[in-house]
Amino acid sequence: ASTIVYHLLRGGSDASQIVYYAELAGHQARALTAYAEAHYYYRRAIQALAGISDSPDISETNDIITPLEQIASQLSTQRTPDASQTYDLVRLCRLLEHIADCDRILGFFEDERRLYECVLTIHTSRSFQQQYTSIQVENEADSNNFYQYEAQFQALLWREISATWVAVGDYDKAYTCCERGREMMQRAGVTSGVASAALSLQIGVILRYKGNYHEARQYAQEALTMLDNAHQLTEGQRAKNLFPSSPQTRNERILSDDSSYLGHAHEVLGIIEASEGHISDALTHMHTAL
Repeated sequence: ASTIVYHLLRGGSDASQIVYYAELAGHQARALTAYAEAHYYYRRAIQALAGISDSPDISETNDIITPLEQIASQLSTQRTPDASQTYDLVRLCRLLEHIADCDRILGFFEDERRLYECVLTIHTSRSFQQQYTSIQVENEADSNNFYQYEAQFQALLWREISATWVAVGDYDKAYTCCERGREMMQRAGVTSGVASAALSLQIGVILRYKGNYHEARQYAQEALTMLDNAHQLTEGQRAKNLFPSSPQTRNERILSDDSSYLGHAHEVLGIIEASEGHISDALTHMHTAL
């Protein structure tokens, strides 16, 4: 796919072809843990999709986030869906999540934060909601479920933004982001589930870094209990994968009840126990995580 992208860019091919093959090349590179290469191809796909730039010779330092922020800002101020909005906002948001995930691994935490903020802003726009409901909503029951699902998804975006603040040591801002996410779910009537657990676990991580191990353990244990309960749901009760041909984003995996996140909760609890010198309990959680 990477060779095809090279020739498509040099040949000035149709943007839809560039998006398709650049996204595919990004997924392939990411599967091989070549995150810098994946980052490049996701960036090329985003540029082609959003019409930010069509130059094949843009350097790696080229700023695509600023124009994305402008796009997100314009969408957020529209009172009605823009009929001229021709490109796929759902696909754009998923690409932004993929490239943000690469930024985290590469240590570009500010870029990661700005990208997730863009995704959050786009998700709240009427144009995005119209496009997304056309994919997700088939009946009235789906409409009700969509409202709660979207509230959980946006809460998870707040958790991702929180993680970027944790990475640079600003724990107060990180905690505020978690509270924003919890408030969003409360307004939607969501009080449990994997998104609630993810936010509780993130708060536990923040409290551990601040040295408050007792309260951190309480939040992490609360998260583990919610995850255990969510794991008991039947297949029909779980969020469906709308994009089976494409790798899920981190937040899509969480909401589809990816069992690896349960392991992450045990890992966090293990670290908390080890921080207080409870080595036996720590090892139990770490073995469970494995």
